[in-house]
Amino acid sequence: MLRSSPARLSVASLVLLACASAIGCAESGPTPPRDIGPLDALLRRDGGDAGPLDDVLIPTDAPRADTGRGEAAQCEACTVDIDCLPQHYCATLSGGDTVCLRACDIDLADCPTEFGTNFSCVADFTSSIPEPVCAPVGATCCVDADGDLYGSGVGCLGADCDDADPLVNPGAVEICDGVDQDCDTTVDDGDPAALCIGGLHVATTICTGGACGIDACEPNFDDCNTYASDGCETDLLTTDACLSCGATCNLPNVDTHACTPAGCTIITCAANWGDCDGLVTNGCEQSLTTASHCGGCGVTCGLSNATSTCATGTCAIQTCNPNWGDCDSNPISGCETPLVTNSDCGSCGTICAPSGGSGSCSTGTCRVTTCASGFED
Repeated sequence: MLRSSPARLSVASLVLLACASAIGCAESGPTPPRDIGPLDALLRRDGGDAGPLDDVLIPTDAPRADTGRGEAAQCEACTVDIDCLPQHYCATLSGGDTVCLRACDIDLADCPTEFGTNFSCVADFTSSIPEPVCAPVGATCCVDADGDLYGSGVGCLGADCDDADPLVNPGAVEICDGVDQDCDTTVDDGDPAALCIGGLHVATTICTGGACGIDACEPNFDDCNTYASDGCETDLLTTDACLSCGATCNLPNVDTHACTPAGCTIITCAANWGDCDGLVTNGCEQSLTTASHCGGCGVTCGLSNATSTCATGTCAIQTCNPNWGDCDSNPISGCETPLVTNSDCGSCGTICAPSGGSGSCSTGTCRVTTCASGFED
């Protein structure tokens, strides 16, 4: 028995009386779909005993008792009432689709309204549906629990493989997270470059185990800290990581290094060391404080009339040979002055000129060779 509010009783009574006076109100054979008219013009009933309600909106795989009814659930296509599940009616929407709508109880407000679904429990007294039904608000009839427009019904964009997650549906874009976003039954499928956006200096990416990784770096770069989030962060042409992670340039006796695609190179040697053999691998191998390599590769240190030294990397006089002196104070010329002359006798600038006679410094010591008349030695 339908219950109506007093304000709407006259409308309902007129429709029911008209049906009672009509010849053959009861239909024979399958009940055709009811036209529920424009959805925004549906009247809302105040109440009524709609009887037991079928609370299943989407067909499941669970076996059902044989009621002689079909399997079409809420919003699924139908031709007549018996195409639908029990407590469902075949109705024509304003857009022309004929779909099954579930009976409802206005007092209970038991139509789905969560997320993207929006159904109202309404009664249209211009149709022959005997009780209120869950009719869609608007022109789309889609049972869609997560609001992504994919679900069950003629108004959906398609079936949804996970109606609890709005980011999972056949129209979603697959990402690398171990979830099948696009409902193609394959997890994390597609172009790795699209699934995983490469970071700095990353050439190609890879998706494994639901996580993005680096497949290959650009030339002369590497992921030395193993964090894919910052890409291939290390330049492999630096002295701290030359051609590989952690490979430092530390050649022997080298003051300044450089790293090239060929490896570590020498810019400058440490003080008093030289790369005399031209081999980079052994660094600056030659001390430049020796007589044969004094201050430079192959530069000899052998000063005239002297014992030479290159202890400081510069050739210098350690001692002069006997009867020789460095009178010009120029180490390059060595001990250039003989100290056996009367002008440099035994030392630079010492004159050999005995008083009252003449002398000689042939031995490096001034001695009298002859005395003047009237003088004796």
